[in-house]
Amino acid sequence: MRKWLLRFFLLVCIPIILLLYVCALPYLGDGLAILTIVNQSEETVVLLQVKIYEEIQTVKDLEHGEEAEMQFIVKRDTDYHVNVEFLSGRKIIKEMGYLTSGFDTRDKITIYKSDIEYTTRTVE
Repeated sequence: MRKWLLRFFLLVCIPIILLLYVCALPYLGDGLAILTIVNQSEETVVLLQVKIYEEIQTVKDLEHGEEAEMQFIVKRDTDYHVNVEFLSGRKIIKEMGYLTSGFDTRDKITIYKSDIEYTTRTVE
């Protein structure tokens, strides 16, 4: 009886515990989100703000065709809150994407004339 119990523990329980631990590793730490924003609108973006949690990063005077890059530490699951103000005074506010703590991501957001689009996502 004891040998059977020992074999069961060694062959079944320990591998399951190890598998659960390995699967949980990404969730045990912070992740890094690298966000590239591309202005494909036909006008200058005078103010671009991206917010996750209470952290706001700002870029001013992003010309047509230019890119900006931001980095965020991802401490818990969230999304991007994007606020764009054009030279003409028009504004676009949108929530998009999804960030998961424990994973590093490279995301791309493209600004168009009348919309903001979440175009790529690479999880590392």
